Amino acid sequence: MNKPGTEAQLVFEGALWHFRSDGHAHWMKLEGEAALAGQVERFLLEKKRRALTLWFKDGSRLVAKKTWLGPRIRAT
Repeated sequence: MNKPGTEAQLVFEGALWHFRSDGHAHWMKLEGEAALAGQVERFLLEKKRRALTLWFKDGSRLVAKKTWLGPRIRAT
């Protein structure tokens, strides 16, 4: 996640997902991992928590946070 909390990237072995959400734009570009990318329903960037939350069509979600210890990822 960038410092202003408006953009985030998830990097996989075969994919790069880019998310942007600010007062003027709200979009995601999901390259690679086509089967999984097709399951993403929506996302939210939380500047205060420095977190990216993804909701999938099956009801599961993924939370990726940038902490002072490094990235943290939790799936539910």
